[in-house]
Amino acid sequence: MLAKFGKDPRNPEAKVAPDAIVVQAPAVIPLPLPEDAADFTGGGKLDIEGPDADAASVQWLATTQNPPPDPTKVIPGRLTVWKLHGSAIGRLGYEFGVMKVAFPDEYARRLEEVARNYLRNGKSASVYYLSDEQMLTVISPEEKVHWEKMMTDWKFVRNSQPNAQQGKEWDAAVKQDLADFATRAWRHPLSSDESAQISALYDAARARELDRESAGREVIVRVLVSPQFLFKLEDASQPGVQPLTAWELATRLSYFIWASEPDDALRAAAADGSLLKPEILDRETKRLLRGPARQRAGRGIRRPMAEVHSFETKANIDGNKFPEFTPELKHDMYREAVEFFTHLIREDRPLREILTADYTFLNERLAKFYGVPDVTGEEFRRVNVAQYQRGGVLGMGCLLARNSYPHRTSPCCAATGCSPPSSAPPPRRRRTTSPSSTTA
Repeated sequence: MLAKFGKDPRNPEAKVAPDAIVVQAPAVIPLPLPEDAADFTGGGKLDIEGPDADAASVQWLATTQNPPPDPTKVIPGRLTVWKLHGSAIGRLGYEFGVMKVAFPDEYARRLEEVARNYLRNGKSASVYYLSDEQMLTVISPEEKVHWEKMMTDWKFVRNSQPNAQQGKEWDAAVKQDLADFATRAWRHPLSSDESAQISALYDAARARELDRESAGREVIVRVLVSPQFLFKLEDASQPGVQPLTAWELATRLSYFIWASEPDDALRAAAADGSLLKPEILDRETKRLLRGPARQRAGRGIRRPMAEVHSFETKANIDGNKFPEFTPELKHDMYREAVEFFTHLIREDRPLREILTADYTFLNERLAKFYGVPDVTGEEFRRVNVAQYQRGGVLGMGCLLARNSYPHRTSPCCAATGCSPPSSAPPPRRRRTTSPSSTTA
């Protein structure tokens, strides 16, 4: 495979980028990937300068399907590229015409086979086009809402130069969509100040002569870097034990079971406050446990242990820059995690101690590296490390180093063993809640 990079099989003298592969379609190219690969990114383009460009077209698809789709046929749903005014349009137009009948467009151009016509030209299937009014009578309520939203969006985007009134309505629609997005991202209804902030950010971007899409993107970035998105915040303005609100409870429940944001049904139960009722909370908990997204939580719980098991073989720390990171120390970090999780299981400790424990397991070498005094000997023992900003998986050197860079720490891993103890993060803040509000 490496021999194919940087070469053009049609012309050995052609200059090709070293990270590019030139392929004469149709072709299937097998690419070996690491076992732990999670993402694949690639790009492609049609060579419109080649001798066959006028009759050429291209589709490309990365897939793990075995066998892959037949590359000699059009792949439905895939972007197709051909040279403008070339002869390929005739062939492709016919093939897409066949698919258009077989897989009709949604909504305004939906096709419905409503009968077989036995009175015209013998027995043959007839396809009837429905008008918008007819179509609205046969689709589901959910599809109708979707259709109405599509038509509203189309009213704005079909005119590239809207007048002042149309532009004002367009901006209002964009700001409403941004507010809806922020409501979901921040997991609570927006206050009047938050709504005004979203609107002001968009208006400020438009005042800098950004187009509507760019202004909207800028607001989305601001929403996603907000602490309200990055952290599952809870109101700690009052001292002492405080019950969770319906929205805080919905967030805890959803992230605990689904490892994701609350869905529409859970949001509705939070919005009307019914989620605080024991019977509704029980119903929603069972519904989430039956849902397919529950598997995400299992993957999330397994992730810390997966990082631990791969630490000794995949810890990517530069030994030249950090000579103190010896094989012995690496093994001690791994052993710390094993001892910690073994203790949790054997002693039936609460699951929350994975994050909130004020202790860990150390021997003399690892304790000295962490800056923890009064630990001697090779044997691992339980040590209270709360005052040293350790405890739980977030303070373990193996997890932090596993997620760090070879030559420096990651911003979210400032407490890694490859940095001085003084670079540890501030103490974690905990919120006390009443026993009745800790179901999630």
